[in-house]
Amino acid sequence: MDAHQQTRFVEDVVAAAYRLQEADMLGEAFGALPSGAQGPSPADVAAARQQAEALVQHPSFRDQLCPALRSASDDVGDIAKIATPILLTASLGPQAPISLGILGCAAVAYVIARAGVATICPKPAA
Repeated sequence: MDAHQQTRFVEDVVAAAYRLQEADMLGEAFGALPSGAQGPSPADVAAARQQAEALVQHPSFRDQLCPALRSASDDVGDIAKIATPILLTASLGPQAPISLGILGCAAVAYVIARAGVATICPKPAA
């Protein structure tokens, strides 16, 4: 994936993360993909969220993610912008933590935003 493709992917993830958040707040089944694309099924959204919740509990993933996230707000878009490149790098290994799709990355950002960055990435004890 070249730099332009990665930038576009991150933009799509940010949009999808906002749509996941909106759908959850409104209690409606909005598609979590960029506009014009067919949205995922509710089962796909639920599976992505479950996978994301499990992923953010892994200490090795937090070790990669938290140093960058500690300066982020709890805005799902800010989190998606920071987390997606880290997820892309992690997905290149033999044990990819999530499917390398927009929905999977957006679900990770959404799960972190919903819990709060400070909850997922507490400041180290002094």
